[in-house]
This record gives sequence, structure tokens and C-alpha cells, in this order.
Amino acid sequence: MPASVQTSTSFEGPTTAALLAAERANAERHLNGVRAVVLMLLGVSAAVYAPKMSHALTTVNASVLLPMLLWTLWQQVRIHRHRLERPWLAAANAIADATAVTCLLAEYGLAVSPSLVIKSPIWLIYFVILAARPFTSSARRAAVVSALVVAEYAVLLGCFLIAGHVQLESDPIAAMTTSGVSLLDEGAKVLLLGMAAWVATYATAWNERTLRRAQGALLASEAELRALVGAMSDVIVALDRHGRYIKIAASAADERHRAPVEWLGRTVDEVLPTKAAETVHASVTRALESRRPVDVEYSLEIDGATAWFAGTVSPMDESSVVWVARDITSRKQLESQLAYQALHDPLTGLANRALFHDRVEHALLGLERAGGRLAVLFLDLDDFKTVNDSLGHHEGDRLLAAVAARFLNATRGCDTVARLGGDEFAVLLESVSTDSDVITVAERIASSLRSPIVLDDKPVAVSASMGIARAGDADGVDELLRNADVAMYTAKSAGKGRYAIFAPEMHKSLVDRMALESDLRDGIARGELRLMFQPIVDLSTGRLAAAEALVRWQHPTRGLLAPNVFIPMAEDTGLIVALGRWVIGEACRQAATWLAPSPLDERPTVTVNLSGRQFQHAELVHDVAAALADSALEPNRLVLEITETVIMRDVDATLGRLLELKALGVRLAIDDFGTGYSSLGSLRRFPIDVLKIDKAFVDGITLGGNDAALARTIIALGDMLSLRTVAEGIEDSQQFRALRELGCELGQGYLFAKPQPPEAFTAFLASSRAGVPAASPALAR
Repeated sequence: MPASVQTSTSFEGPTTAALLAAERANAERHLNGVRAVVLMLLGVSAAVYAPKMSHALTTVNASVLLPMLLWTLWQQVRIHRHRLERPWLAAANAIADATAVTCLLAEYGLAVSPSLVIKSPIWLIYFVILAARPFTSSARRAAVVSALVVAEYAVLLGCFLIAGHVQLESDPIAAMTTSGVSLLDEGAKVLLLGMAAWVATYATAWNERTLRRAQGALLASEAELRALVGAMSDVIVALDRHGRYIKIAASAADERHRAPVEWLGRTVDEVLPTKAAETVHASVTRALESRRPVDVEYSLEIDGATAWFAGTVSPMDESSVVWVARDITSRKQLESQLAYQALHDPLTGLANRALFHDRVEHALLGLERAGGRLAVLFLDLDDFKTVNDSLGHHEGDRLLAAVAARFLNATRGCDTVARLGGDEFAVLLESVSTDSDVITVAERIASSLRSPIVLDDKPVAVSASMGIARAGDADGVDELLRNADVAMYTAKSAGKGRYAIFAPEMHKSLVDRMALESDLRDGIARGELRLMFQPIVDLSTGRLAAAEALVRWQHPTRGLLAPNVFIPMAEDTGLIVALGRWVIGEACRQAATWLAPSPLDERPTVTVNLSGRQFQHAELVHDVAAALADSALEPNRLVLEITETVIMRDVDATLGRLLELKALGVRLAIDDFGTGYSSLGSLRRFPIDVLKIDKAFVDGITLGGNDAALARTIIALGDMLSLRTVAEGIEDSQQFRALRELGCELGQGYLFAKPQPPEAFTAFLASSRAGVPAASPALAR
């Protein structure tokens, strides 16, 4: 209901009291009509018998009938015609009727014979008068009228008994007997008339009391209904079958929605927009035809905004209905919001998995009908967990929102970009003619992530691995998305920050990977892991100083597997924690059995690598302490290696964990030093004992250039900070001599020995004790 209104009307009609009064007036009008007919018949009878009557009788007849007829006609014209309410009219008419009957009885008794009054049945008219009055008068007036009628009749009867039978004075009993008049009969008439008067009065009082109670109950019900309607926020109107407003309730509906009183008498077609009017009018027709309520819903433009209304059209009678409507705009807005939230990601505003699945399904159906090509990109942010772990989940959410905005800008306007959950995104590319179009979009997405995203005043580098699947490679939505996911994992495995196009063999590779993951889980439990030890030698003396523990997996069908085959998978699945716990325990147990290479040397230390996930695990310190206790290995003979990248994820948390480990007495090393982004200030804060120079710098140390300069810088930095330096991947004697000349303390590589099983390493250690330097082949060259 549109339009602002200042006036409201109501559904309420006449009150119950007014209705009862109107019923009384209507009954009086009908009695007045009967009286007029009777008086007219009596007048005609008087006129017919006038020649046979005496002049006096005719005069008396006229004197009674004519005033009564005029009184009756005056009421009909002045009161009943205009339906005026006159509470005193019923009593006045009752008195007038009784008086007229009394006059007529007296008239005929005087003119004809006194016995006519006594013996005539006309007294029954009194009963009619008394019986008709209780429903048109009050109890008090009914009592007065009834007493007057009884008194009139008794007086009249007594007068004519005395006047007609004077002999009653000398011998009343004899006179009554000889004249045929019985005092008992006449007394019974008066008594019967009195009883009728009492019944009439009691009936009037009972009727009045009952009506008063009913009136009170109805008034209370009306007040309750009026209050209820007044408190309702619904719009309530009555319409006829043509859709015309015939009543409007004064409810508490908003003034913008309430129907104005000016609409009364107008139709919905005249005041509502065409579409809404047609909807309402059709509902009115259906409700009247079916005699059942009909639900209706429509919208209107109010003050430039869309307002929604819903309600019910219920038949009221054969030609009208009650229409109850309510404003459901807020509900519609909530439904729309919930529908949007059900299909969109609340963090980024992108389509969610359900909506993306539906879009892809519709696109494939359209592809079957119209042809064309489509593709799906599956994206996963690389190392996103690092952001959450180092900066917190709030900053991680900010990163996801910023990445989503870049994805939207990098794709075409017709593409559907979705966040599937976590750091996984997907893009639906429709209307692509060749694979180059898909690759162009993928490259634009990769390019959009090249510039860092600033979070909390810190630039964060972001990259994404992308998998591309074409509709021709799949039979349905789920298979298409699975293929894109497989391609994405292939890209991530190939080095991250790149894309891969799905090929059937990728799925086989993924199945193999899943099988390998299951085998690894069982293999750890079955004890299929093996430790290999690669010697670390003193570059100045060539003697064995330590050994690095390297894990291998003795697969029952695939043979001995290198770490690069299963360690990344263990890291992704969380199996690295159990695997690393076993490595630490086994390494400590083996190292506890090693003897010193010579009486002048210390017993060799053992170096164990810690993965990023293992380093962050809450039980790491407990696991290390348990391994040392179980093996009885001196804590200073255990060196734990952590890569520079892992150390710098969260400096404060890392420092706390390193101090906890240092408190156990173990030594700490930074692996692959020079490949991360640690600063000298951060390095000085950490309780580090060893710097391991990455193999990339060792490979270039004999070639000069930046790698050689970096290797020299790291060695000098270690010397300045009193840290031992270990060079990894020494493969020829030139590298060996160059590192020794630069002052590098320790080294390991194939030049000295490959990783060896525990038994072989024990033999290698025994030969060192026999006086054969571990680096003797290199020294000889």
C-alpha cells in the first residue's frame, strides 16, 4: 500500500448498543404498521356500520380511532421513516394501545350493553399488547405499562358490573347468578391478565439483563478487536468483487504503506500500479470463486525504493473480501542477503564453491547446445600457511581479500572467479577459442601477484600455482574440477608459482602419490625407514668430525627411495612429525655408539635436519629431550639444522623455540645459509653455533663472480661471529682447496663420501681411527 496519509478510517461499524436500539426501533416500526392496518380496518368497519349506530356511538368511535390513526401515521412519517431512535416510544405506544382498547370497550358497553364488556373476548387484546411489549421496552417501562393495563381493565370491568347490574348492591350473589355473570370468572380474568403482566415484566427484565451481558461481552470483544487491529502493523481493507475499497482499518501500519481514506470507493486498478493491481484483483476473484483464502505477494516502488508486500485475501461474504497485507521488505532483503551469502564467500565477496559448481554446470550444458570451448583454472597460493603462522590469521584474511581483488582485475569481465575455501581459488573461462587464450589469462593472474602485498607495513611476496583443465578433457563438472586440481598439484610439485595444463597422465601420477602417501603412513609404523650418514670432515686436517643423518625409505616394492620422493609429501600431510621424531631418535642411538677418530679427537657429532612443520610442532623439544635420554648421547654431540627460511618466518617465536632447544645442551645450525633473507641483526639474536654454506655457492666458488664472493662473505661472517662454517656439496679437489684457503672449517660432499648405511659409516669411522684421513683422496690431488 503506497502513499503517505494523514487520515485513517476504521473497520468498526455501529456499536452493539446502537445495534440493539436499532432492533428495538425496527420492531416498533413493524408493530406500528400492524396498528395502522388494524385501525384502518376498524375505521372501515365503523364507517360501514355507522348508519346502524347511534350518533353518540359514531362520535365516540371516531374520537378513539381517528387520534390513534393520526398518532400512528405521525410516527411512521416523522420517526420510523427516518429511523430515529426514541426510547420512550414503545411505552407510549403500549399505553396508547391499552387506552384505546379500554375506550372501545367502554364505548360499546355504554352504547350497546354493559354485559358486552363482561362477556366479550376483546379483553384478549390486552394479552397481545402485554406479550408484544417486552421486546420493545425496558423492564421498568414494561412494569408500568403492564400495571396500567391491568388497572384499566379491572376498573373498566368493575364499572360495567356495577353500572349494568345495580341489583348487586341488594343481593350480589343472586344478581350474578340470575344474570349469568360469575364473579369467579371475572376475577379469573383479572388474575390472568395480572399474571400475563408479571410474565411480560419478568421476560422484559430477563431479556434486558441477557442483552446487557451480551452487550458487555460484545463491547469487550469489540474493544479487544479494535485494540488488536490498532496494534497490528498489517494493512487491512475490505474490497468488493470489483476490487473497490469499501472499508479501511485503522491499523498501526507505517504511513507510507497504509491505504489513505481517499481510496474509499475507488478500485485497486485506479490506485495501484498495473502489475500489482492485476495481482490483487486476480486474488480477489479466486478467493470469491473458491471461497477459500488466497495468498498474494507483490512489490511497489515507494520513495524510490522497492517495497514488498505479502498477505491473504479471504472471502467475507458473497461479494466482498478482507485483504490483509504486511510489509515484507526487510524479510525479502534478508532472504536476498542470505541467498547471496549462501552463494558467495563472505571474506572476498567472490563466488563460493556451490555457485562456482553451478556456473560450471550451466556452462557445460550451454556448451552442449551451442558449442564452443571453456576451461577451468584451479589456483592455490604457495606457502600461505607461512603467512598465517608468522603474521596471524587476521593478516592472512587481509591477504586473501587483496589477492581476490587482483584476480578479479586480472581476469575478463565475463569470467567467474571463486574462492573454494582456504587459499584455493578457481576461475571459469567461457568462450575461449584456443589454449593460448587460457594461458594469457593465467599469465595475467601470475603477473598480478608479482608485486608484493603490504600487510601491517610489511611487504609480503605472493605466488600461486595454477592448474588448467579444458572441458574436452572431462565428462562432467566434478571431473573437470578434479582435473584442474590435479594440474595445480603438478604445477606446485614442479616448483610453485607456475601453471600446468592437465594431461591424463597427471591423474595417474596423483593416484600414485596418494598410494605412496598411504604406504608411507604404514611404512613408518612398520619400520621401513632407514638412516644414511654422510661424513663431515675437517678441511684443515682431513679427519672425520661429524656426520649428517639422511633418511631413506626402503619401500617394499619400489626399493630404496630418496628423500625428495617422500619428504615433501610427508611435510604436506603432517607425517613429517612422526618421521622426524624417528630420525632424531635413531640418529642419537647410532651416534652414541661412535668412537673418536683418534685419541686426540672428539667423538663425532651427528647432524639432523628439522623441517619447518616439525620445528613448529609443540612436542619438538620434548621429542629431542626424550631421544637424548633414551640414547644417553651427550647433548653437545647433536646438531639440529634449520633452514634460514624457516627461522625467519616468525623471529620472536623462532627465538623462543631455539632457546628451548639450546637449553637442552644441543648445538644449532642454519642450513642453506645465504639463500634466505635473514639480516645480520637477526642472526646475532639467535643462539646459532654453525653456518652451512649452500651447495649453489660452493659450485661457483672456483669460477669467481657473485657466488664466490658470497661464499667468502659467509665464511668471514662465521669467523667474525665465532661460528663454525660447513660447506655442502664439495665434489672436486679445486673446491676443497679453495674453501680451505678461505678458512672454511668443515665440509661434506661426494668428494669425501656418499651417504652410507650405519654399518658402512662405522667402518669408515674405524679407518679414520686407523690413521687414514677421511679427506685423503682430496689431499692427494
